Amino acid sequence: MMRLMKSSGILVVVMLGLLWLHYCGQPASDNAHSFQFNSEFGFTIYCRYDSAPDMEQELMKVNNALLKVIQLQDDKDIRPTMSVACFTQERAISLDSAFFGQTAKHRPDIANLDIVHEIKEAAKYTHEYKSFYRKTTLLNGEQFSVMMYFMENDSSTRLYELKLVCDVGDSAAIKNMLQGIAHTVEFTH
Repeated sequence: MMRLMKSSGILVVVMLGLLWLHYCGQPASDNAHSFQFNSEFGFTIYCRYDSAPDMEQELMKVNNALLKVIQLQDDKDIRPTMSVACFTQERAISLDSAFFGQTAKHRPDIANLDIVHEIKEAAKYTHEYKSFYRKTTLLNGEQFSVMMYFMENDSSTRLYELKLVCDVGDSAAIKNMLQGIAHTVEFTH
């Protein structure tokens, strides 16, 4: 499951950042919107958004776990790029095992690239009586990513990742933005 993350993680982060710069100026929708994937995983965004089909298509070429890419915009004009991914494996694994055993400490293989990738935080925490798994990273001291991970019933063959990417100056805002989205996550059949 997590091998996909190793081989394509850094490319996705770099491409999200570059494509984010390109799409920042496009108009966004004012309506909240619900998304659902694999007939089981869903969430709602309560901010302006715009689809990014060209960006999505390019990123899917390097990350086959990627399901969706959208451009968000909050009321303070912060415009992170959001991606949704689903990593799968043959046998069920607990969310604790997937996160702490494979995801939390994972660093992309970037030995041949002139890139500094820092894991800033990787933790399980409780917010408003719910447990969450969050990882934050910094790329070259400029690009901030916050990722949150989800599994149905905390054990599954599928690990879902919600990720926001922005300039480092907006890091606190996007952590709060993703926390709000995470509270809307639901698993349905």
